[in-house]
Amino acid sequence: MMIIDSYRFGGGGSCPSYTPGLYTAEEIDTLVNVDGYIPVASAAEFDAIRSGAAETMGAGTCWEDTYTTGLGEKYVQILDCDFTTVSSTWLALTALSSLIYDGNNLSISNFTRTSAGPEVHLFSANSLYTFKNSRIYNYNVNKLTSGNCGVLGEGRGTYTNINIYDSSFRSNVSCCTLLGLGSGVAVCSDILISNCTVNGTLGVYGVGRSCNVSDSTVDNCNITGTGDTAGICNGAAVRCAFTNSTINSSSGNVVCGITTKQGVVTEDCIVLNSEINAAGFITCGIAQARGGSTIKRNKIENTDINVTGTRNRVGGISGLYFSGTNIVEKCEVINCNIDAPNSDDVGGIIGYDQQLGQLRNCRVVGGTINGSSRVGGLIGRISLSTTVCEKSYSTAAVTGSTSVGGAVGQSVVNANTLDLYWDTVASGNATSAGGAEVEGKTTSELQTPTTNSGIYSAWTIPPWDFGTASEYPTLTTTP
Repeated sequence: MMIIDSYRFGGGGSCPSYTPGLYTAEEIDTLVNVDGYIPVASAAEFDAIRSGAAETMGAGTCWEDTYTTGLGEKYVQILDCDFTTVSSTWLALTALSSLIYDGNNLSISNFTRTSAGPEVHLFSANSLYTFKNSRIYNYNVNKLTSGNCGVLGEGRGTYTNINIYDSSFRSNVSCCTLLGLGSGVAVCSDILISNCTVNGTLGVYGVGRSCNVSDSTVDNCNITGTGDTAGICNGAAVRCAFTNSTINSSSGNVVCGITTKQGVVTEDCIVLNSEINAAGFITCGIAQARGGSTIKRNKIENTDINVTGTRNRVGGISGLYFSGTNIVEKCEVINCNIDAPNSDDVGGIIGYDQQLGQLRNCRVVGGTINGSSRVGGLIGRISLSTTVCEKSYSTAAVTGSTSVGGAVGQSVVNANTLDLYWDTVASGNATSAGGAEVEGKTTSELQTPTTNSGIYSAWTIPPWDFGTASEYPTLTTTP
């Protein structure tokens, strides 16, 4: 550990003008004097990053000095930054790949901008830069003309430990809270978005577009779009949550609670106490299963999915199986209401299996599923014999006009459906498509085995827990 200059710290080993954020004063001193970080103490100093000249930085603190700034340097924030006086004329900083901005868990606040020209980001660049440890609130932007919208713009970098709250974002094109547009794939982790509104057209997401997101939450937010829209991102999502929030899409092609991206992994995610309203083509609680997607250990609970359109594939977990080998496994839909009265291919787990798909160890418990034609407690329609659906059950009430089934609405004759059950009492349906191994059971029959025996003899522990004789089997692997 370096020896702290007692004079610089007021003779008592402290820095009176510094309120510690993530780092102590001693740790800041090491970052600045050993690791080469430049201190940022105000919004004006944040703006000075772009100059590439000798600038006074860290003003009013123990680290006030002259530093040569630049878009490829390393920075650490040492005081809260209020952007009230600079945001009206702000121009996004074009970060270089070597830039690191560490917000030190201090705040960036009061950025308000309506722009018909320049982008409305703090940083925007097709570079592998780093932005981390920041608390951002009252960030309100309205992009009036073509362009993306978010705290950060185009980027392929790494963005971690960021909290954005009490803010609003509006754009005529792509609109997100954190990353308006990712060129390539950005990596976002430990992101918390709360009490925000997001309104855009082409690609509207709670966290970011073209980015992989992990360990992140969107809470108490309203997301509105007319194009593809999702609660988290258009990329892979792992350990993410969309809670107490609403998605509204008037014409989007793909609308999902977590991600719209195909061919990626969506694991250990939850949609809770939320509402998804759509008029688009594919609508679902978690993600679309196409292009070789893997959707595992996800849950949607106490959430309503409402669809007004007439050409939809609607599912509690995924709307459509299509293109490539797609896997939906160990997922559950709990006490959700799926209402798509004008739509075909509506299912508690999957709306439409149009190509090779695998569904295993899933359950739908409680709630309602309503559609027009091909409506099922687990799957609305199975169209290929290569489909594999097994070891799953539904207790949802299922209604529709034609081809309605307690487990499967409509199926090709020789589909691989094994050990699929539905509750004939709770569902209100005595029949189901899918073949001989899709069986209707009474509530008592589904609850009575307390281990993997009888009707559950082919089911394994884990992922299943069979509880008592008055409980349905539960999954131990979901969030």
